[in-house]
Amino acid sequence: MISKTINLLLVDDDSVDRRLVVKALSRFSHIVKFNIETAGTLSEAMELLSSGSYDVVLLDLTLPDSSGIDTVQEANTADSDVPIVVLTGLSDERMALHAIEKGATDYLVKGKFSDDGLMRTIRYAIERKRPEQKLKNAAKEWRTTFDSITDFISIVDKDFKITRVNRALSDAFGVRPQELIGKRCHTVYKCAGPHSTDCPHLQTLKTRKASSVEFYEERLGIYLEVTTSPIIDENGQITGSVHIAKDITERRQAEEERKEQARLKSEFVATVSHEIRTPLSIFKNIVSNALAGVMGQLSSKLRENLEMANRTINRLTRIVSDFLDISKIEAGKMELFRTQFDIQSAITDSVNSLAPLADEKGIELKSYMSGCELLIDADRDRIEQSLINLISNAIKFAPEGGHVNVRAEVLDGQVTVEVEDNGSGIERNDLDKIFDRFVQLDKPVGPGEHGTGLGLSIAKEVVELHGGKIEVESEPGQGTTFTIFLPLINQYSCLAALSNGDQPQKDEAVQEKESTRSGKIGLNFRW
Repeated sequence: MISKTINLLLVDDDSVDRRLVVKALSRFSHIVKFNIETAGTLSEAMELLSSGSYDVVLLDLTLPDSSGIDTVQEANTADSDVPIVVLTGLSDERMALHAIEKGATDYLVKGKFSDDGLMRTIRYAIERKRPEQKLKNAAKEWRTTFDSITDFISIVDKDFKITRVNRALSDAFGVRPQELIGKRCHTVYKCAGPHSTDCPHLQTLKTRKASSVEFYEERLGIYLEVTTSPIIDENGQITGSVHIAKDITERRQAEEERKEQARLKSEFVATVSHEIRTPLSIFKNIVSNALAGVMGQLSSKLRENLEMANRTINRLTRIVSDFLDISKIEAGKMELFRTQFDIQSAITDSVNSLAPLADEKGIELKSYMSGCELLIDADRDRIEQSLINLISNAIKFAPEGGHVNVRAEVLDGQVTVEVEDNGSGIERNDLDKIFDRFVQLDKPVGPGEHGTGLGLSIAKEVVELHGGKIEVESEPGQGTTFTIFLPLINQYSCLAALSNGDQPQKDEAVQEKESTRSGKIGLNFRW
């Protein structure tokens, strides 16, 4: 709907033509009010355009100080948002058409238009300009928003050429935005070349998915994280990607500080642990010699106190060992001495070593083995350490008279070892932090050791160093199951043995343990 008031600028050096236009428009005063200002030269028109606000301009192409296409172009530079209707003579009609190509909205031939035709041309010129103005406003708003983003943004086509950048990016490199247009993205960001597998733009073009890379930008002296997201056209074809570069310097510095703090802490823990281990070894030797009778006969009371001291020394030794292991893991210095062995033998040794602890709480401790050898390539001592940590944890949280079951199986070409107890279980919110260091959920009361909160963390780290993983499942009141997954070396021969129904042989050490413990440990085999 056209406005009830139209601000019109009439630019024509012929006073007669001006009066004819004013008279023609006065006929429509009952419909619309025209506020008409006139100018006889282009310079006058430019001054009025720069200081006023007009809805439409009627512009003669032949003026004392300008003529032809230059007249339209000059007027457009003053205010490109105002529609221009060109007024031309009969011989200038071709030029008028050319003027439309250069930015004019419409044209009228002097002496050949009616009053209604003039009114209709003005109305259409204003209406046609409105959608164009909306698009310009939207583009301006988009550009303002684009330039207000503090992250560095660029649009890159399939040929790795930059087609658009925001102000933050050009300002960072101290250049005008136009100077970056047409450059290849890897000449702006020195993170990777176009053929490098690290190039996120290349990965996005290949996968049609977002990709990212972090690197140090030497010219800016900051760390950047560049993320590329695909641009898909209406035909579903990828035409390039949007690059968003974030300054992550503070985050990287914080990470480095945390690493340094962790390193210093690890060094401190390792130093203190080594210093404690030496006197502990001396005390251990003295107590062991005394208990062995090297220092003479002991009274029952003295023997009882020495045995208590011996247990305390053993516990402190294990705590020191845990601290040393954590320090090695944090420093990436834990060495693995790999050999090939049947993990079931490690399970048997671990279960047998913890049988007295289970007996103390009246807990039934059983192991269930597979029907074949389960060979793994691993550091046996470290694997047993992980198993003992998991099983002792299960014993700790199982109720008196409860049970702990350890199962070894083959699943999808992997060894799985489940350690399951019927304890109180773990709240769902606590599952995510169960492997965190120094975390002890619901510390048990009564007999047994209260650990450091490092056992599960060490078990997880050790298993992951072997290319495996540990998962935990638990429901409050339903007990807890920890499952170790490790690569199996002999999966094909094992599967063949299971399919043939081969019976496993019990280890002699296991049979001896069974006979001396009144069946407290049950070795059950599944195939």
